Amino acid sequence: MDYYNIDPRLGTLGDFVEFMHQARERGIRVLIYLVVNHTFNQHPWFVAAKSDKNSKYRNYYVWSENPPKTAPELLVFPDAEDSIWKYDEQANAYYLHHFYK
Repeated sequence: MDYYNIDPRLGTLGDFVEFMHQARERGIRVLIYLVVNHTFNQHPWFVAAKSDKNSKYRNYYVWSENPPKTAPELLVFPDAEDSIWKYDEQANAYYLHHFYK
């Protein structure tokens, strides 16, 4: 994955630079959202990882049969989450998540 370039489906790096210049001229702030090492629990990689222990995607995630207790300081969203581990019945294991389940 190249985090320093623009997805070709969206244009070129030059297109992005021009976009940023035009936004600035118009007083528009551009926010870019990037969550590294996180996929949706319905993402094809996660689905494959939980479906088969031999999946090439299994090691993309952290699995545990007996997860450690979650320390409160590890919770990114303490008002919404009480653990950074979630049990998945299909995988028969807990997976680590630092964001929302």
